[in-house]
Amino acid sequence: MINILLSTDDNYVMPTGVLMTSICENTKSEVTFYIMTNADFKDESRSSLKRNIAKYNQNIVFIPVQPSATKDFPFGRPDQPTHVSVATYYRLLITNLLPKNVDKIIYLDGDMIVMDDIADYFNEDVDGYAVGAVIDQDMDENVKDERLEYPKQDGYFNAGSLLINLKYWREHHAYEEFIKVMHEKSNIIIFHDQDVLNYVFHDKKKWLSPRYNIQTEFLVAKKVARYGKELIKAIKNPLAIHFCMRGSKPWMIRCDNPFTEVWRKYKSISVWANSPLQNNVSGNLKNRIRMFLVKYHLWKETYYLTIPKIEEL
Repeated sequence: MINILLSTDDNYVMPTGVLMTSICENTKSEVTFYIMTNADFKDESRSSLKRNIAKYNQNIVFIPVQPSATKDFPFGRPDQPTHVSVATYYRLLITNLLPKNVDKIIYLDGDMIVMDDIADYFNEDVDGYAVGAVIDQDMDENVKDERLEYPKQDGYFNAGSLLINLKYWREHHAYEEFIKVMHEKSNIIIFHDQDVLNYVFHDKKKWLSPRYNIQTEFLVAKKVARYGKELIKAIKNPLAIHFCMRGSKPWMIRCDNPFTEVWRKYKSISVWANSPLQNNVSGNLKNRIRMFLVKYHLWKETYYLTIPKIEEL
């Protein structure tokens, strides 16, 4: 049994469902999806997610989270990202929400797809670690001034894809640690629960291959050149693609990520096959210029997958 944790609301049902489709299409094992939702999650949304995976005979469990559970969390300050909802903090509650017999679970953000058997990820050994994770695409920015008050050599991971050792979390009272950090260090928490997780687990994580979380900027040529052969190998054999560029998602008309059509392939076999793409054509002038330059390979951050001789990097 492979346990997968997702978090969604009524506005993110379709991307979440497409992610689930990609997992079911590529995974041979039995899967249980635990889906955290806000308390007023619509019956229609719940039904559509169930219908979407019915043909795969996989399991789905909905976990409603009451507003009171996150009412005191650091959220809504002007210096914090505004494109996420308070639901991003739900994963900090999982020791209180998931069944006690679930000792290990994969968490995935809804703006992802899976392109290989997710058992490869689930079977990674994280004994003795709180999480298995991949470096964040902006790691250097997040550790350069030691904003989170730990040594910068400990790095900074992206929390959009995590292999969580729930047994470790329970034994080491992770939930209580999260609450303590959010109360005592709220002034340094900018990237919400991702900051909290990095603060608490900065020296308790296991670095995993980037193939488990191919973030958008990992596909940019200069990043590939910097990280070298390990990243090239991961891009050639990806397990999870993370469309983490704000305003350029594959369910939008304009998305310049090289894996956009792969995401849309999974959409075409989901219950949302006929749902129209969102209109982001009328974005601001800066974004439209960027899209034009990317299309013709003129943008300064050319994507790695547009380069003919990738082995030469």
